Amino acid sequence: MTPFARTIAAAALIATAAPAAGYVRETTTPGHPNTGLCLWWRDRAVTYRVNATRASPAPCQSATNAEAAAVQGLATWGSATRTGETSACTNFQFVHGSSTDLTRVGHDGVNLVVFRSAQCNDVVGLDPCAATPGACAAKFNCWENEVGTIGLTTTTFDSATGEILDADMELNGWDGAYPAVGSLFTCEAPSAPKCSDPPYGQTDCSAVDVTAVVTHEAGHMLGLDHVCSNAFPAPYDVCPAGDPVMVPQVGLVSQRALSADDVNGVCTIYPVGGETPTCLPDGKIPSPSSSSSGGGCAAGGGTGIAGGLLAAVLLAGRGRRRQR
Repeated sequence: MTPFARTIAAAALIATAAPAAGYVRETTTPGHPNTGLCLWWRDRAVTYRVNATRASPAPCQSATNAEAAAVQGLATWGSATRTGETSACTNFQFVHGSSTDLTRVGHDGVNLVVFRSAQCNDVVGLDPCAATPGACAAKFNCWENEVGTIGLTTTTFDSATGEILDADMELNGWDGAYPAVGSLFTCEAPSAPKCSDPPYGQTDCSAVDVTAVVTHEAGHMLGLDHVCSNAFPAPYDVCPAGDPVMVPQVGLVSQRALSADDVNGVCTIYPVGGETPTCLPDGKIPSPSSSSSGGGCAAGGGTGIAGGLLAAVLLAGRGRRRQR
């Protein structure tokens, strides 16, 4: 039986030598910047499925609308284009698969985008699922994570290589109750509609643009971490120029369109015509059956972690928190 460890952290590696903070790669050692192995996908066509049908009330007033908005956000990364160029600089693609009613996250062969509604603490009661992390979320399609978090991406990876094996995105939606907990997901820009508008009629909920949230969380799915996560509440101008999608808080930027920093991240990791920098000692993509020693990501100069045939590790917690 493969053991898993679940942590909430912002694992980081500064992947550029520029004076300002640049794009940041997820690593196998959450909470320890510049150490461990960068996370990466072997296949550059990653299929995902969306479950927007189990949330109530329906995000965007329609599961169909919500799924379309999610698809738009995920597709943004595959069209990343550098300034002055006319074609995408990456061939990484999120591929939209069939809709699903699955609710479970974890290493199960399905990269899932799931809209939750209701807090698990409010709906579980004495159900035995409470004894197993993730079980109540799967059973009731409820939000089992921190209340103030809007989105959370859970990634399963091989800790010996950093290869991503599975990635799931959870979105913390409003359950229609009063007082409101969770976010009212809309398919419009953040300015409209408002929570107080019909048919919602709420005054204390938070309206959030689905496409913006999904675009951000999709960055985590492909192996990027937050940028300037230590810059708050310090001035926002210490972050990379151009309003990066991977800023960790909602509301500062629209976060639908990639900045130059975001483009540089995805196109450096998954470049057209080039290999994926894995951060392994020889820099080459290992075969699935190989056992490689761990090493720090080259750009960060980290000390690394022990290698060998290590078990896959479940890394959770690249969620964004609501700006207060």
